[in-house]
Amino acid sequence: MDPGETADPDALVAAFRDSGTTVVCLCGTDTAYADRADRLAAALRDAGAATVLLAGKPADHAHVDGYVHTGCDALAVLSGTLDTLGVAR
Repeated sequence: MDPGETADPDALVAAFRDSGTTVVCLCGTDTAYADRADRLAAALRDAGAATVLLAGKPADHAHVDGYVHTGCDALAVLSGTLDTLGVAR
């Protein structure tokens, strides 16, 4: 398994906590999102995520702040991420 990949929700949350960041982007399949995105996003919020993004087309997922997909406003996503992280520009 790739170091950034996990199917275990507890391991995913632990990896997020260990990362030292406050921004996370969930990457997976549409099926996985339907089954787990809401639950994972909530767990990541509880673990300290200020921003939860999802790699995919916009859908109705609780606790997800934004979506990264072909045609999205990438500059807005990246600028918002920098703002959340407190990076001076």
